[in-house]
Amino acid sequence: MGYDINACGSATIPADKVLEAGRAFVIAVRAHEDTDKDWSPDVTTPKAVCALIGHHSELFAPSIEADGSLLMSNPDDYFRRLDEEEWIFEALGPFFDEGSGFEFTGEDGAKWLWEFNANGVKEVDSALVYGPYIAAPSAVKLIVAALYPDGKLPVDEDQGAVLDSIRNIITESGFGPFAGLTPLATLAETAEGEES
Repeated sequence: MGYDINACGSATIPADKVLEAGRAFVIAVRAHEDTDKDWSPDVTTPKAVCALIGHHSELFAPSIEADGSLLMSNPDDYFRRLDEEEWIFEALGPFFDEGSGFEFTGEDGAKWLWEFNANGVKEVDSALVYGPYIAAPSAVKLIVAALYPDGKLPVDEDQGAVLDSIRNIITESGFGPFAGLTPLATLAETAEGEES
């Protein structure tokens, strides 16, 4: 198993920095992987740099744009083991356009960003990005606990109580489309009182 992650966003290395980024990437590969000391891949063209990065990245697809810039994007919606790709972005980070980056969402609702600047890659925690919505992971954990009490699905007659519990969790969490709304029962009582 693993930790499912969704990524969106992209990062571009301008055409005038692609070859320099390729040379830096070769140094990073040597440091990260067991290569022959004489290993010296071709990084003399943007196409060669693109192929080299593509060979080492399983999660992100590099491509050369019409203007000669190198675009890194994620071809798959979901993947696992993001940690195996971090070294690639640490090496290439200083070459990406300032402010470009990727937004990630974990299977538990946690969110974070990779932002690129002249110093490399900076990971920005979801609490800084999303403020009070950081409550999402704890609300999700409570909902999963309500759905699977004692680690198993509840019997049919308990499902109404489970749904009531989930509604209360969402309402009280401050997260989600129904958070902070007046419970339907209260609205119905108010409506009945107005009719009489």
